[in-house]
Amino acid sequence: MRGLLLLCCLVALASKSLLYSFIHKKIYEYKYEGTVNFGLGAPNLTESGVRIQCTVKITGLSTQAFTLQVTNLSFEEFNGIQGKDGYKASSKLTKRIAAQLSKPFLFDHSNGHVGDIHASPEVSETIVNMVRGMLDLLHATVKTTQLVYELEEIGIHGICQTNYAIEGIPEGEDVTVTQVVDVSNCREKAEMYKGMAAAMPDKSSRQRGQSVISTVRYVYNIKPTPDGGLITRAEGLEQQFFSPFNVKRGSFRMQAKKEISLVTVTDLHSPVTFETVTNKGNIVYKFVSSEAYPPIIMQNLQDPTVTAIELIKRLAQANNYRVDNATTEDAMKLYQLLRITPYEGFEIMWKQFQTNDVQRRWFLDMIAEVNDEKILKFLEARFVAGHLTANEAVQALVIAINHLQATPELVEKAKKFFDMPFTRSNVYVWQTVVLSYGSLVYKHCAYYTPCPVIAVQPLLDMAMEALRKNNETDMVLSLKALGNAGHPSSIKTIMRFLPGIAASPVSLPARVQSAAVQAMRLIAARDPLSVQDIAMSLFLQKNLDSELRMLALMILFDAQPSMGVVSTVTVHLQEETDLHVGSFAYSYLKSLASSRTPENTFLSTASTLAVRILAPKFGRLDYHHSKASRHDWFDDNFLLGTAIEGFLLKNATSIFPTEMVAKSKLYAIGRIMQLTEMGIRADGLKELLNTSIPVFKEQFNFSDFQAIFNKVQNYWDALPNEKPVLSAYSRVSGQEWFFTDITKEFIRDMITAISSTERKDIYMWRAIENLQKGFSWRWTKPFLNFEARYFQATIMGFPLEISKYYHAVTGISIDAKLSVSPPMNGQLSQLLSSKVSLDSSGFMGFTKDLWIFYGINTELFQSGSEFKTKMPLSLPWDFSAKINIGQRKFEIDFPACKKEIEFFSVRYVIDGLISSPDIKAMSWIVNQISFSSHLNLWHPQTKMCAKSNMYGLDLCVEADVRRQYYHRDYPLSYFLGYTYMALKLSPAQGVTAVDKIHFEASAGSSQQTMATQQLLNILRKLSKKAFLRVQQDSQSSSAEEYQTAHPDIEMEALNSTAEALLNIKAFALSANQNQQGYDVSLYYRPEGNISNDQLIVSQIAKDTNWKMCADAVLDAEATVKAHIRWGAECQSFEMSVSATASSPWDVRPAINATVHWTKIPDDLTAVGSRVEKYIPGMAFLLGFYQQQEKNPLQEVSVSIAAPSADSIDVKIKVPEYTVYREAFPFPVQPANFLEFYSMRNETIQGFGQA
Repeated sequence: MRGLLLLCCLVALASKSLLYSFIHKKIYEYKYEGTVNFGLGAPNLTESGVRIQCTVKITGLSTQAFTLQVTNLSFEEFNGIQGKDGYKASSKLTKRIAAQLSKPFLFDHSNGHVGDIHASPEVSETIVNMVRGMLDLLHATVKTTQLVYELEEIGIHGICQTNYAIEGIPEGEDVTVTQVVDVSNCREKAEMYKGMAAAMPDKSSRQRGQSVISTVRYVYNIKPTPDGGLITRAEGLEQQFFSPFNVKRGSFRMQAKKEISLVTVTDLHSPVTFETVTNKGNIVYKFVSSEAYPPIIMQNLQDPTVTAIELIKRLAQANNYRVDNATTEDAMKLYQLLRITPYEGFEIMWKQFQTNDVQRRWFLDMIAEVNDEKILKFLEARFVAGHLTANEAVQALVIAINHLQATPELVEKAKKFFDMPFTRSNVYVWQTVVLSYGSLVYKHCAYYTPCPVIAVQPLLDMAMEALRKNNETDMVLSLKALGNAGHPSSIKTIMRFLPGIAASPVSLPARVQSAAVQAMRLIAARDPLSVQDIAMSLFLQKNLDSELRMLALMILFDAQPSMGVVSTVTVHLQEETDLHVGSFAYSYLKSLASSRTPENTFLSTASTLAVRILAPKFGRLDYHHSKASRHDWFDDNFLLGTAIEGFLLKNATSIFPTEMVAKSKLYAIGRIMQLTEMGIRADGLKELLNTSIPVFKEQFNFSDFQAIFNKVQNYWDALPNEKPVLSAYSRVSGQEWFFTDITKEFIRDMITAISSTERKDIYMWRAIENLQKGFSWRWTKPFLNFEARYFQATIMGFPLEISKYYHAVTGISIDAKLSVSPPMNGQLSQLLSSKVSLDSSGFMGFTKDLWIFYGINTELFQSGSEFKTKMPLSLPWDFSAKINIGQRKFEIDFPACKKEIEFFSVRYVIDGLISSPDIKAMSWIVNQISFSSHLNLWHPQTKMCAKSNMYGLDLCVEADVRRQYYHRDYPLSYFLGYTYMALKLSPAQGVTAVDKIHFEASAGSSQQTMATQQLLNILRKLSKKAFLRVQQDSQSSSAEEYQTAHPDIEMEALNSTAEALLNIKAFALSANQNQQGYDVSLYYRPEGNISNDQLIVSQIAKDTNWKMCADAVLDAEATVKAHIRWGAECQSFEMSVSATASSPWDVRPAINATVHWTKIPDDLTAVGSRVEKYIPGMAFLLGFYQQQEKNPLQEVSVSIAAPSADSIDVKIKVPEYTVYREAFPFPVQPANFLEFYSMRNETIQGFGQA
């Protein structure tokens, strides 16, 4: 029946069409209003926003061509609390916007869809987008045959999935059409990413939560007429929820609303005329170039060259001696000015700054962030003219090319640097050009898919040319650059360098093969299957070097292998004969099994099963073998996590690692960012220090060290000059930016620079001469560490932006002067017998600024929410030092603290922001007065100080936190409001003024110095004794040597002496020369086979007799006893400590320690009581058992025994209870040099070569 009724209604509407359209020669006048607001969407909290009101006239020129004209425009700003504050008119912005909106716009309209839009050439794209927001309300698909339907259609957000519902047909003539646009399901979305190429999307993380969620809905009221449907009213609502964490637990809200309502429909009586117009595109939002408009800056941009020159001068002067916190934010203004400055302005600035070192440095550091064609042109001009030093060129290139816009045009222009003579003039400049170009290609491929091969072709050609010429240096460099590029098409070239993979096998050095394997690290994310196939093929070749197979495993796991691939690896590991490969793979799988980061969810499960299978074979291998380690965490509420990985690659032929790698990653906002990576490769060092020494007797005596020296010297003489002894590299954001080879020639040059026989050529001598004349050095480095921006269209036609900026200014300032008495005679050795005085003052520190912006950002205005953090670190110094090596005396004086010094602070606030070139208004999102019972207030203010009246100093920690939050919005609400924390040093109040603080250290006489040398000799022999005792394979011989070792040690002990071995004084001196402070003396009194040490600390001041006396005794049976007394003449308080280690040959080697006290201060007793209450809970978490029993009241004891090589038994006794656990896992074992030596070239039964 309902279907029949619907059919009747549809038939009745046949005479009145529902397909809405505008009629030729008609004028439709609508009232338009649009608002956009930013805040938390909660009552009584600050919001910011804008509102536009106007009259829109649509005139029909033909059946499909219409004009739109805006009149009666009003632009208003809002910054306050909804319901309490109102919008405020902005006359200047209204005038600027109306000047362009008043011009007529031509658009096509057919079947309810807006087609191309035409406007006057001088109308900006920002204004055209605002018109798109108005026309968007006239853009919908209305069907007369369906009430509910779904389709993919074009709109202001792009080509997205859209759902329609029609209601009102049975009830009357007016029809309501509801349209919902799924902006998360778009084939082509109006969005744009910048600065996030190195942050790989993490789909697994987004399954746990989102940082951004948007909803878009339209409602149309359509009146059917014989000429077609007429829109009498339409409204649009877009809501977006954003959080730096998970939106489920609190978020910022953007709400955009717009509405048009029909006022009149009249006939057109005269033809419409308008100026020449140009095609501006269709209804889809078009992004405006945003490079010159960072969201956190709004300034007047007229005459940018002059303004930039003045700003550079001001920043250089303000930050010359120390980093000025008040000016660091101005660096962002300078970036904006430089980006809109024409190239001619750069040449003007260069001519003005090139002769001033400080201003020149600031200019070069700042201009490198101009990420368009101008910076390439500027650097090319400087390279051709030879204006830059190699150091300046490297710094500028690294920043400029890595931050360059990766457009096809700029990638092509960057190729010019390969052929410039200046580029080839310095090895580090050349490396920087090649590596940076690879990074540029990587960004290019992130934004252009599929990535053209032409972009990476220079690197492919370089690699093949190096292979043809067998140039090892160029092979390594080109492969590293290909690794930076991560271009899938480079796999075929990389395969030519891999053993067993290349079609034409070539014998290549190990470091070239290593570079080839690592060149696939970024391709693993773009073409994981191809990388997995190659990595698996390398791993299965058991005749390859262990290091290469382990590197292949690292790349294999980077490619996120399936459970089937992990199972295949596991099967082959069961038959593995190389213990280093087996140990590495097992430890890596074990680390991955405990991984909690989202991308490893399935890999973790597969690794857990693999570990269970492989544990019986590889589970007990210690750190003598290759290892891989990963530690990570991830929190679903924060959608935040970190990971740290370490890799230690060894082989059976050497005790030294071949390669060491450390990595760190950050998981945030649904992306994975590779923070840093550092690696060291020690091919030459491994061979240089190889333990294959025929006359090595393992006694560590003079003949052994002589044998080692002779072996090293022989190898050193035979080592080629160009062969690297050690190689190191560094990567940031997954991109290798620096690597170096330390060769024999480099080491020889360094030694020559320091020890040249010619006085004028000695580097050390020149440094001393400069210090004697007076040395001053200033260095400041501004650096935009991070600039990431995301743009998305809104229904209002405004660009919604989420951006993050992280900027740092680092500075070092040093002033120093050296004096030597008697004057230097040309011999550096004279310093050992002269009086040396050094006066120095300076500063070292940085200021880091972080901004997160969420809002609307155009060249006309900004509106949104802003999170701003400032973190300054300041370490000033001023001292005078005197050194007399001959008299073994060192003195240093510090001036008294006369004013407050802020060492470190953190200050951040979240603001609501409305800004334009003429006005800027900001207010805290968290208001200070709450009218909601559900809102919690928190405003702690703390100041804790450690006071030293003696030295006239107060070291304080201050904190001021202001919060207003909802429990349901944790963790976002925890960061809302204002936060300030600081560490400060200030002069103490109400005490005697201190002029300076004097520190002095002196050693004993020559006799006592000899005692020190013999003490060190005794310690060496004790170390040898202990070393012999841990040898399990030669117990009888070691025991015999142990028995004969003691008489030698006893004979070498010196008689006790009353003179202190070391004396330290720390005094505060006032104007009347009164001394207050502490005097510390260390005595050494050996007695037979017992070592007796004594420490006496005395307070020096008027009317005080406080002292601390500590005695320590070490006997030949490895028993240590310490007796500590302190207070008035060391009589007020007393405690003792003893520790005993049993023989390692015992069945259960053990260490027992006991702390006993007779009388201790009340504060120390309170701390002990708190610790005693804390132990049971922590012990429970670690799997300990607790036993209630009464133990000695004033005693704590700990016993640790080792029943096996991989576990320990632990027992802790306190007065009220005992906690214990047996077989506590303890995987870390001490390294044993002799065990390494005995393992060299050994073959293990059942496993093959180790």
